[in-house]
Amino acid sequence: MKKNKVIILTMYLLIMISIAGCKSKASNVGKIVPAVLTKAEESMLELVGKEREYDIYDYNLGDNVKSVQIWLEAYNRGEKIEDVGPLSLQQLNGKQGRIAIGLNQDRDFAWTITLQHDEGKSSYSFVTDSKEEIYKEFGYGGTKLVEETDIKSGEDIVLYVIMFNKSNVMSIYDPQEYAQEPKKLKQYDFVYILKCRFLEDDPS
Repeated sequence: MKKNKVIILTMYLLIMISIAGCKSKASNVGKIVPAVLTKAEESMLELVGKEREYDIYDYNLGDNVKSVQIWLEAYNRGEKIEDVGPLSLQQLNGKQGRIAIGLNQDRDFAWTITLQHDEGKSSYSFVTDSKEEIYKEFGYGGTKLVEETDIKSGEDIVLYVIMFNKSNVMSIYDPQEYAQEPKKLKQYDFVYILKCRFLEDDPS
């Protein structure tokens, strides 16, 4: 009897491991990673990016991913204030592409987001609401995506975070932790979070 129980338990565990493995594989639809630029690309960025800091990411997708959303969120002591700037919802053509983030931190925190894929390129720019008193009087820091990250359909990926505090002392975490543990946002007086989300649906 004990032998039968052991066999049944072993089979149950194997089935559960198999199901978990299938779910994990099904949920991953690609990868996004900081781009490795050629010397020519680095020279071009130096030419056009004197006033802006640029971060570029390469993505590789599975067959079923059809669109991507990119947007900026603003928080005050952990409470969401608004989505800042336009929500970009783009149809994707092909399995590979790039997302480029341009940010001018010297003046008005102006953003430029560029999406490049196999059949084209789109770009848009916007500035955050004027909060000069925050920029002048608050200390600020930032973090961004710096390692290869799995893309899961419909799941938020944090690309860039800028946080402000009246105190110049602050803790800074891996960017994905702010999406997974939003309570961490309460540590800061003000936060901008740039996110993206890949979808298996056509843009509506």
